[in-house]
Amino acid sequence: MNPPPIPSKPPPLFANNFVFEPMPNAENPISLLENLLKHPGRVVHELHQKQAPILAGWLLIFGIIGAAIYGTVVGAQSGGAQMWIAPAKLGLGTLLAVLICLPSLYIFTCLAGLMRNYAVFAARFAQPFV
Repeated sequence: MNPPPIPSKPPPLFANNFVFEPMPNAENPISLLENLLKHPGRVVHELHQKQAPILAGWLLIFGIIGAAIYGTVVGAQSGGAQMWIAPAKLGLGTLLAVLICLPSLYIFTCLAGLMRNYAVFAARFAQPFV
């Protein structure tokens, strides 16, 4: 058997996904979700623009919906009332944890000299939850 051919040039790690360019149709939440998955650099670029609070809100909503879907899967293991209790617990618990941790994290970030804009900070904090 012959060994597989060795490629002459390794493939790029990030094939133009992290290009910081304007996001087309930034107001549409479906477009936001698609760009978050396919071109995250566009979302980061839009977070530095005037629409940062709107995008942060949508990212937070997507994160809570994701936690609720996970809660539905977990609640399906037990059945009964857990089918609606587990999603509510996980969604509200995630929201409460974000609301408790966000102000202190922002203060420590400012003390470190990293960021000054609270809206951009909140949007970046909500992005990993999606």
